[in-house]
Amino acid sequence: GLAIIMAEVNKLKLVYLGLFDNHLEEGWMEMLKGVSDLKGLNLAGNEINISSLIPVLKWSPQLEFLGLGYCGIDDGAVTILSQALVEYRLLKNLYLYENNIS
Repeated sequence: GLAIIMAEVNKLKLVYLGLFDNHLEEGWMEMLKGVSDLKGLNLAGNEINISSLIPVLKWSPQLEFLGLGYCGIDDGAVTILSQALVEYRLLKNLYLYENNIS
């Protein structure tokens, strides 16, 4: 499964990861621990708990692209996310299309 693939990928320099419509299980973010070269992460189509995403952002200081379209994000989650992203000067693209944002 995905955990086995990520164990092998961590040996490489992972730059972009797309996990589209994967129905991510609890604890998915632990697989990205130690992948500090990550520049792009696209989680479109997954129900995301923003609080679970914050550690991934901290582990990925080089992040330039974050795709969160169709992730069930609401206004409260956007507030949490925006506070967490203040320190990410490299982030150039944040996609939040088709969410529950007013």
